[in-house]
Amino acid sequence: MPSPAPAGPERRSRRTGHKTIYTPPYELVVAKLKQARLKAKLSQEDLADRIGRTQLWISRTERGERRVDLLEWLEYLLGCEADLHAFLDDVTKKVRLPRQR
Repeated sequence: MPSPAPAGPERRSRRTGHKTIYTPPYELVVAKLKQARLKAKLSQEDLADRIGRTQLWISRTERGERRVDLLEWLEYLLGCEADLHAFLDDVTKKVRLPRQR
């Protein structure tokens, strides 16, 4: 039986070589997205209905199993009626670039 085709290219950090969805900055973003949903008192199902996604999509996003692009962040946060600027400001305060050599 032939082996399955390899998955698409993985996004890896140039600095660490790890998949970028497993880096502390990305984990912070995922945690903040979930926090926004909980603050809005929405279940995963409620948010999924609001933004036209499935509950499974919300779950995989919150567990960090899928990479979320900027437009998906906006969609998620708008669905939670979250303050987009406050979200970005908070993440920006906590994420630091590595030192340059």
